[in-house]
Amino acid sequence: MLLTESGKFEPEFAFSHASPKTSSTMIMIETSSGHSLSLSPGHYIPVGSPSSLKPAREVAKFDHLFLAAAHNVTVVTSVTVQDELGIYAPHTPSGLISAGGIVSSCYTESLSLTFSTEALGVLHRLISTFPLGATVSSLLSSSSTFYSFITSFIL
Repeated sequence: MLLTESGKFEPEFAFSHASPKTSSTMIMIETSSGHSLSLSPGHYIPVGSPSSLKPAREVAKFDHLFLAAAHNVTVVTSVTVQDELGIYAPHTPSGLISAGGIVSSCYTESLSLTFSTEALGVLHRLISTFPLGATVSSLLSSSSTFYSFITSFIL
């Protein structure tokens, strides 16, 4: 279960990837409220308004982000780039999660936002209808043949 932007918990129905031993360049965002968030440069996050998604690499000092539990706005005080160990991409039915208390999306630039929203909606309905969670989730892995097949048509 993951805390979402509404302050409620939702199940993660799939992971695009969950690699605790993978090293990756990440964007570390710190805020005036003391909350911080580390995410990949192409990971979308609501900035300025809940419906305005930006890749993390475009977040800047003084941008406004959203806190999940209190439904408040916080101001970015620092944005740094650093190498970290472990990358994860959970997906929730709403497409939003709370990471470090800050609202973030389940989407990245690896696929178009429109396609990701639609495809994950279909996948969520499939998983909800048929108890194939682990099997279907493994299809989303970036190392799977299914993922390669689907993305070859989109990218």
